[in-house]
Order: sequence, then structure tokens, then C-alpha cells
Amino acid sequence: KFALKHLLTRGIGHTRFKQTEIGELPEEWDVKLLREVLSLSQGGIWGDEPDDSQDVFPVLRSTEIDHEGKLYLESPTLAWRKVPRHKAERYTLKDGDILIVKSSGSVHLLGRVALFRQQGEQDFLFSNFLHRLRANENVCNPLFLYYVLISPIAKQVLKQIQETTSGLRNLPMDEYLQMPIPLPPLEEQKQIADMLSTIDAAIENERKYLRVLEK
Repeated sequence: KFALKHLLTRGIGHTRFKQTEIGELPEEWDVKLLREVLSLSQGGIWGDEPDDSQDVFPVLRSTEIDHEGKLYLESPTLAWRKVPRHKAERYTLKDGDILIVKSSGSVHLLGRVALFRQQGEQDFLFSNFLHRLRANENVCNPLFLYYVLISPIAKQVLKQIQETTSGLRNLPMDEYLQMPIPLPPLEEQKQIADMLSTIDAAIENERKYLRVLEK
């Protein structure tokens, strides 16, 4: 958590900083609205009960996203739904897509974020309780954007939305997409994302070792 907050506000090796609407940032960085760094923002699809046709796909739901933001693509409770192939193509997830829980019976699940990583040849769709964001890779690294959306910066925006909306069960995406985010140069975005990814891998290895010890 410390590395996440530090790298997304202080960057790597900076000595000169400026005051912005989201706090102090390196002078070379910009602040952009979330919607300005996207090439795609889209709700999902649920489809129909499956039958013997070819047009049956796994549809990811919030139940496939754990509290750490990890997606379980091999979950035994994965939902398979019938969606005409011409329509399914519009909702097929691509490597680096970001999924956000936008509707839930639990306010604690709203805004939960996961990064989709393609595994094998299987096409995955996403349900209408989720929202897909795709970074414009000309300006924003997808992995960097994922880390921004799980950072205290995004959590503070979620808190503000929840405080101003009573009985919130649907995340107002128009408001969410107005979130200001830090935007370093692309090369530094990649360096920050790689550093945080290395830390995540180390944490996951320790979790696996812990499970072995518990057994």
C-alpha cells in the first residue's frame, strides 16, 4: 500500500513538485480525467440460457472478482450464457481490459476493480453488472491505469460518491469517469506499473506459501 501511494504521487527520482487538485505531484506529470485516457467505456451483457448452439460463452460477474481484485477465470461457478456471436464480439474481453463492479447488493463491492489477462483461446464476456474500461495506449499504460483505480486516489472518489448518494447500489459511471488521475509520461507509467507488478507477484508467492504451511 505504501509503494502504491508513493509511486503514484511521487514517481521515480523526482525532486520538483507542484500542487494539483489531487495533491502534490511531480512537475512533469499531468492530471487528466479518467474518461480522457480511455479508448472504450462500456457496460456488459447477460445473454440467455445456454442450449446446444455454438454461441455459448463464459460471462464474468462480480463473483469472479475477489477482494484483492483478482479474476478467477476457472471458477467452478462460472456462468455460461447464450449470446449470438455477432453480438458477443462487441463484449469480448481483450488483454489489459479493466472491469469495475457498477451494480451490487453490497455497497462494499461497488467500485471493485479487476484486470483481465487473456489465458488461452477462450473468449470471455462480462455481465451487465460490470463495466469495461480500455486504456488508450497512446497516452496511458493499461497496467498503470489499473493501479491508479485500486489506489487511495480512486477510493477517495468512491467514498465521495457514496457520501453524496443515499442508498447507493449502482455506481454512477458518468461521475466515476470524471475522476482526476495522475498521468506521468508513458515510459514512467510502464516503470511504475512494472515495479508494482513485481511487488504483487512477491505478495502472491507469500500467500501461496502461507496456504502450504496452513495445510
